[in-house]
Amino acid sequence: MKAIKKYTVACFLLLVFGLFLAVKTPVSAEDLSSVFIDGVEYNLTRPQNAVASIDRVRGDHLKSELYIPSTVEYNGKTYRVRQFYWGDMGTYDQRRPSFDRLAWKTVNIPDQKRSYYACLKKITIAKGVLVQGMAYQFDQLEEVVLEDSNNMLDAYYNQCPKLKTLHLGSGISDYNLDIKNCPSLQVTIDSANPYMKVIGKDIYSKDGKTLYDVVNGSRVYRVRKGVKKIAGSGLSHNTSIEKLYLPDSVTDIRTDTINNLPNLRKIRFGKKMDILHWGWMEGNPKVKTVYVPAQVKEIHYNYVEKKIKSVKKIYLYSKNLKKGNLKGAPKSSTIYVRNASVRKQLKKFGFKGKIVIKKNMKNYNKTF
Repeated sequence: MKAIKKYTVACFLLLVFGLFLAVKTPVSAEDLSSVFIDGVEYNLTRPQNAVASIDRVRGDHLKSELYIPSTVEYNGKTYRVRQFYWGDMGTYDQRRPSFDRLAWKTVNIPDQKRSYYACLKKITIAKGVLVQGMAYQFDQLEEVVLEDSNNMLDAYYNQCPKLKTLHLGSGISDYNLDIKNCPSLQVTIDSANPYMKVIGKDIYSKDGKTLYDVVNGSRVYRVRKGVKKIAGSGLSHNTSIEKLYLPDSVTDIRTDTINNLPNLRKIRFGKKMDILHWGWMEGNPKVKTVYVPAQVKEIHYNYVEKKIKSVKKIYLYSKNLKKGNLKGAPKSSTIYVRNASVRKQLKKFGFKGKIVIKKNMKNYNKTF
């Protein structure tokens, strides 16, 4: 009998202890970092503020048109949609860090056929919703509409083959711009924008002297006369350009001016250029022929990180060189020169490849 009483008391105490733990143990809070409303993912972890995105959404019957509202309701609470975020390439390509927009290559998007990358045609974003991130590889996207164009904080669009219209507001600058490989796109820019304007289909500085972005490009691309400078992202990673003609007005050339053009095969530099850095061809794996003007007095192969083996022919129109360092330049390249003096100077600078004297070079203006 005593044993039964002890057992009963023990069970009672265990029950009380269990109830005590049940009361004390907090119920886990709902995860508000990934909430889906009308086919859009929202992060509601910030008090009364939401961030909208679509890059991770997957489904069998996703909409072809989306509207991103300025407010959403969830579980009886109203949240202000503060931002719409396209995503970034680092999400799917771990070889590059997040927010690195320079590589702009095709990436493998998991379950792409069941994503907005495969079906979204139009997206409209309400006034007050700030737009950031990278829109890339949206195969069907035709139109991006902002009820307030000044809510677009940056414009990174790449490989959207059907994108037709994109309007940039008055506040966006070239520092927040990189639009490439959208062959159907016509960009427009608010006339009040103090930094940029559109000429043809490309984006230039307000005075037309700096090329900020070649939106489409062509197989043979001629930079406009009068352009003095090409911004770092102006040409890079454009897949259309095979032959690049730089006008005589372009004199400000840096390492990133003509870097990372995957299909570039031929370059014609402007006649006013007075120095050639072989390293300018770095990152252009198919470039074979380079035309160098007569005014060039220096030629260097310094600071080349990866040996440039693609360049097969350099037509050097100079009659006399003053400085140079060609140690390490590939022997597989041939330099065509106009006289024996330049040939001797190139050898002095350390060039080990073939040098051919070609007195009757074609007119420099007709190299293309």
